[in-house]
Amino acid sequence: MKIITLDLSEFGGREKRMTRDLLNAYLTPNKDKTKLFNGVSSIVFNQYSGEILATDEDGRVAIESGGELHDYFSCPECGNEGIEQDFDTSSSCCETYYNQVTES
Repeated sequence: MKIITLDLSEFGGREKRMTRDLLNAYLTPNKDKTKLFNGVSSIVFNQYSGEILATDEDGRVAIESGGELHDYFSCPECGNEGIEQDFDTSSSCCETYYNQVTES
């Protein structure tokens, strides 16, 4: 099974609504709370987590949360994920990753 798909025919009704909400947050003034994300290049469906994510040309990721678009962080070492306010940087790998992506 594929984990990530870009094929809209593989999105169910729930995922299509999530895509709509993500794009609405992206297109509505004052709803885009991202600092790193540089504009939607593609919309992906993570079939493993059920998340709908927007990616930019540089591989940065954003997600809709609470009607707003937020940067989405994912530690490559331990798998910790979340938006900035929920991303736990108490482990050294997550702190290192977070500092690398936010300082570049």
